[in-house]
Amino acid sequence: MLTIDHFVFGASDLATGRKWMEDALGLPPVGAGKHTRMSTHNALWRLGTAYLEVIAADPNAAEPAHPRWYGLDDAATKARISEAPKLLTWVVATPDIEATRTTSPIDPGPALQFSRDDLHWQLTVPATGTPHHGGAFPALIHWPEGVKSPAKTLEDQGLAIAEFRVFGTDILKAALADLGALPLASAFEQADHPALSLTVNSPETGTVHLA
Repeated sequence: MLTIDHFVFGASDLATGRKWMEDALGLPPVGAGKHTRMSTHNALWRLGTAYLEVIAADPNAAEPAHPRWYGLDDAATKARISEAPKLLTWVVATPDIEATRTTSPIDPGPALQFSRDDLHWQLTVPATGTPHHGGAFPALIHWPEGVKSPAKTLEDQGLAIAEFRVFGTDILKAALADLGALPLASAFEQADHPALSLTVNSPETGTVHLA
């Protein structure tokens, strides 16, 4: 059974991304960290049973020998997030990442091992680093037994998903259905170009459309 683990927002730099999200939600992040393998760092907000992640390349880290995840090294993605942070993709949790990955209608990439602080997990990353279908097809994540997703450990500030919509073609819709992720969205809408739309309820700023 798949569940939404988190939503990934890319930013040109973390300070800009963090301020943008703080202003939108009226709340500061309740988590942060660095990812040595990908030379990135982030800020986190709990979102009910999921969480929001703002991520950016870490200027103090060495350049990785491979593309950073979520398309952060992709020229088109860099251009998008240079204007303002953007929702790059979503990540769904699975209890068996290899089984889900190998039966996925779209190859999400290998399940790589990651760790930071006391957390460790597996996450699928395409060889190019760029998410499929413009990020509308999710990455897969697995939290091993005894390790809890930040969605379960971060301070609950009262944020909640109001609506999450996926836009795309019939091909994308069929792929999400085959994966078992289609029911996780509030709705799927036909569109020539894939996209994601997330609306959040904040106790400080009300209903906020983030992407």
